Amino acid sequence: MAQDVSPSESVAAEAPRSMTPPATIESRADRARRGAYRYRFAAIYFFLAALVGGAVGATLVLAARDAPTPTRWSSFQPDGSSLAKVRQIADVVSSQYRANGKQLVFAVAGPPQLITQDGEIGVTAIAVAPDTSRGKREEGDYDVFDAESSVAYRLCGSRDNCSVSLGTPSTGEYNLYRREALELALYTFRYLKDTDSVVVSLPPRPAVGDRVSADTVLLRRSDVESELDSPLITTLPTAPPLSVGSPSPDDQANVDRLTLPHLYVSTPRAVPDGVFLVLTPSAAA
Repeated sequence: MAQDVSPSESVAAEAPRSMTPPATIESRADRARRGAYRYRFAAIYFFLAALVGGAVGATLVLAARDAPTPTRWSSFQPDGSSLAKVRQIADVVSSQYRANGKQLVFAVAGPPQLITQDGEIGVTAIAVAPDTSRGKREEGDYDVFDAESSVAYRLCGSRDNCSVSLGTPSTGEYNLYRREALELALYTFRYLKDTDSVVVSLPPRPAVGDRVSADTVLLRRSDVESELDSPLITTLPTAPPLSVGSPSPDDQANVDRLTLPHLYVSTPRAVPDGVFLVLTPSAAA
């Protein structure tokens, strides 16, 4: 016989079944699909990260490539004290000038001095006589400057009085002497910032008639200021070793332009305060 159940009892009996949510059962296919999405997202993320990193790296490489590379003024750079520097400059530069496989001259470096029978006498000042050949300067209008801010080089051959050979030196040899004088001056101005002038005594040269040959190159810092802002190879492009006739036409043109207007005949003159080195332009000698 069927048992009667009241409506309230029926609801009570069914309540637990309707309030408890059914357990979600995830199929294997759903799990595989969700894992595939996750891995695909990670792959895309790493691809984008690599793409951004590559772009940044390429930008840095291009920036480094476009950035100017600093150029050294010269391959040789002296170091140490001022005296050590000028002696290094003298040794290195003079060793690059050769004749018949031997060094052409030796360069002796130091402060401006006069060599006498009684020894070396320090020069107090350098007095440059005016060039009166053009009618623009008066004879007594000297340019005088302190020798303390000067460096002197003496180019000496192996014979008496620093001469190079028993014969008459050729014009090509003297072109080399002027080039060497210019190179010595450029190195000195570049690496000794307190030097205002460089005096280079050339090997003796026979007089031509009654005219005394120039024996000195004097360069002031202002004479070569633009050359000091460019690498040495720009001014003197011929690579060492140097010999007669080896400098290129551009090289020789720069040597002539920078040294011919600054050739002098030197004469010592005693003054109450010491000894002056008087330099007279070769055109007026």
